[in-house]
Amino acid sequence: MEAKEVVGLFSRETPKDIVIKNTSHGDDDFRETLLVDLGGERIVIKLSSNGFTDEKHLVLWERIAKEYRDLGYYCPQFIRAADGTFPTVSYKDRECIVWGEEYSKYRSADELKEAGNDKEKITAHLESVEFEQTREIDFAKHM
Repeated sequence: MEAKEVVGLFSRETPKDIVIKNTSHGDDDFRETLLVDLGGERIVIKLSSNGFTDEKHLVLWERIAKEYRDLGYYCPQFIRAADGTFPTVSYKDRECIVWGEEYSKYRSADELKEAGNDKEKITAHLESVEFEQTREIDFAKHM
């Protein structure tokens, strides 16, 4: 399956652009991220083939992310395929589990690093960031 076909599992829209980032940790830990621009929205699609990323863990991580959001902390939402699953596909000669995530509403540290000492780029970066009020939470009462 090609990257565009993987995106098709999550959206009927044709992607305007797909940036592929490989974050693998050796032959036994394949990971690839598709940064997908659908025109009006962007999503992140992740593919993984390793000994610890499976449907059971994705369901757990999905629930943890929701709990963080319910407590008022920012955490990207998991996105299931259009059929409601975390599908397994053949991708680059591997069997990979696939899931989507909400594209971060915050800029990455790498983007700020790329700005270097350019004050205009730094200002543009900071103006693009949405700030949330931090909350102090008594975690003990949630345990």
